[in-house]
Amino acid sequence: DNGQINLGASADFEMFHTGVLTRMEVNTGDLILRVLEDNKRFIIQSDNGAGGAATYITADGSSGEVDLSHYGSKKLATKATGVAITGSLTATGALIGHDSERTAANAALGAAMGLGKVFWMDGLPYINETGGTACTDLSVSNVSPVAPAKARHWDLKNDGVTDNTAAFNLIRGYCTATGSSVEFDRSGTYMTNAITINTGQLLSLRSAASLDVRPMIKLNAGANSGLINTANTARVRFVGINFDQDRDNQAGAGHILRSGGCSEFHVEQCNLYRGKGYGIGIQAGQTLGARIIDVYIEDTGSDAFDIKDPLGTNGTVYVRNLSAKNWSIDDDGDAMLDIRGPIDADGITGEMFGNCAGVRFRDVAGTELHRAGSGVVRNVRMIGQGVNAQTAVLMTSGEGNCLVEGVYGENVQNVFQSSGAAVGGIARDIRSRGTYGDGMSI
Repeated sequence: DNGQINLGASADFEMFHTGVLTRMEVNTGDLILRVLEDNKRFIIQSDNGAGGAATYITADGSSGEVDLSHYGSKKLATKATGVAITGSLTATGALIGHDSERTAANAALGAAMGLGKVFWMDGLPYINETGGTACTDLSVSNVSPVAPAKARHWDLKNDGVTDNTAAFNLIRGYCTATGSSVEFDRSGTYMTNAITINTGQLLSLRSAASLDVRPMIKLNAGANSGLINTANTARVRFVGINFDQDRDNQAGAGHILRSGGCSEFHVEQCNLYRGKGYGIGIQAGQTLGARIIDVYIEDTGSDAFDIKDPLGTNGTVYVRNLSAKNWSIDDDGDAMLDIRGPIDADGITGEMFGNCAGVRFRDVAGTELHRAGSGVVRNVRMIGQGVNAQTAVLMTSGEGNCLVEGVYGENVQNVFQSSGAAVGGIARDIRSRGTYGDGMSI
């Protein structure tokens, strides 16, 4: 015990035993262990946990392989073409490699997982459910992305030029079938024609938390339509996505986002730009589960946000932190938030240009805005940008039982105005600065 062997002029190699362990130290240069006889092996063994010994590493001169074993059972072997794995592969991070190499390595893995054949394109895994030859056409029904799905799985291009309409339609089919979202992990501009979500379908898109700049979905020039259109009972979920209808290059009207009676309409942390008609339109049927959170709208021909005819108590539109700038570009007298249905809103901020209103309550026959407490808007801030800016908050005839609270208006004609046969409307905490007309008019 405690004996030591030193080799070299300055103890370049040391080997010693302490009575508990034996250690070798190389203090200068490399350490090379060689087996020079042809077709022999270099073997490292250790205790097998049961009083014996087992092989853990084998360098085989006869085959060129290096084998890694678990208690003597080979699990990984290097091959001339790559590696061979026996059993399951568990990865806590991404599997990095060329697509062709990944496809070959994951064929057995996919079968073991019961997924069919796993193959790779553009650094992302896919599943061919039949387990046959790897397929590169995602329009084939037996091919699907390995979750979590990325927009790149459908080869969406973010160059601001390529038309992605067909890919968006495939994504809509995937969301509908799985109930899952598709994540954009690349910024840029994704061009498309109008995207329609039909009855019973789902489109759910979100940006990756790692993105500093949100992806933009932009309508192709000359599409002459709305950007996102939905039918009755359709569902949409957009989180961290920007939209551009490109109003200057559209002949038709349409809206940036339109609900035609969605059973779910969730828009959060989204910016909407250059709408030909409305920025957001909730119309034509009973929209349930409408939630508008942290949304910005800029440059729309008509209302920035229009709520029209959603019937029933479940049709209440939930709005938090909605801001807009420069609406009513084409139609004088429109509003940033035009309310013709139940709403629960808090945090409405607008910069008013031209002949327009900020928040406008107005009843329509058959809606439930007249129901007590069905129209509630709190914390409104409207700043006029010119002498034509009209009224920050306007209650027109028949809208009774609505509440507006916490209104600040600056450089507008009127901060609050109620007109017509209003019954039961309540306005509290109205403040103004620099009005061109009345601070409050009833």
